[in-house]
Amino acid sequence: MQLKLISISILVFAMGLIPLVACTNSGSVSNKNTVSDSSEIIEENDKPISEMTEEELLNSKEFKTKMRELAPIYAKQKVQFKMLCSEWTACKSNKERRKFIADHEYEVGLEFDVDISTISKAENLFVTHPEEFMKAMELKLKVRAARELAEENYQKAYELRYSE
Repeated sequence: MQLKLISISILVFAMGLIPLVACTNSGSVSNKNTVSDSSEIIEENDKPISEMTEEELLNSKEFKTKMRELAPIYAKQKVQFKMLCSEWTACKSNKERRKFIADHEYEVGLEFDVDISTISKAENLFVTHPEEFMKAMELKLKVRAARELAEENYQKAYELRYSE
């Protein structure tokens, strides 16, 4: 449950980091969060990402497009995690569990950023809280999508600001 709360707070934090420097075609910085009509950052009648609520961002066309781009990453991780859960539950003795940890500890740490160095940690992840972990993986994906949207919007804003 703590992992879920941390992931949610990261998502909210990431969305708070999306203020957009608005520019006009002349290269001067505007006090408003609007961009000239020729800009691709916001379309007519759309809010800039920095002004969207969490719900508006999650339902925005840009966010959904970014989530579709990142879907293969989540799908791969989900399948990999489910396979690891199955392998773990197939281990019947502590000797088999220790071998599983030795074989997969580095891989799990690298792919999922989780420590399974002990039997109790692995049991907690693979048996006790696998659904919560998969929800956290999805939230991390949403955070990544929001972060990438922010990076793209900052890049566009700076390109407009310094264009001739």
